[in-house]
Amino acid sequence: MSHGSRTLGVTIAILIAATIGCARERLQVVKGRVTFQGVPVVEGVVLFNNEVAGISLTTKLQPDGSFEVGSYQGVGLPVGSYLIAVQPPIPESFSSIGEIGSLASRKYENIPHQYRDPKTSGLTAEVRPGSNAFSFDLLPKSAPAVTKSKSEAKK
Repeated sequence: MSHGSRTLGVTIAILIAATIGCARERLQVVKGRVTFQGVPVVEGVVLFNNEVAGISLTTKLQPDGSFEVGSYQGVGLPVGSYLIAVQPPIPESFSSIGEIGSLASRKYENIPHQYRDPKTSGLTAEVRPGSNAFSFDLLPKSAPAVTKSKSEAKK
């Protein structure tokens, strides 16, 4: 192997490592809370959708209504504008046919239908560099939700 080929190989390896490292750095911390008329929504998922970037991620709500976005690429989302939906829980598995029927019959009245689709929810999130916190307070049918956001710049 010639010196020029070895140098090219090392340069390519460094570029690949730098690209992978930069991809991880681009993820911004995204946390938040979902409530229905001020009461935590304890079951369900929050969908973050950015069609321009081709990103669609769901994150599970915790028993206190909180969430933190993460995926196999790490914790957070890239900077950008996202349409948000709040949806009933996604079943992980079923132990019986009866369980499927039971889950399907639950109404999840604390997640009105308008919020289940990012195109009709009216919920948005602007992810900025640093740590981002969003609060989504869902309201009954046809009333606009209240979105609060807080970003902290990287130090």
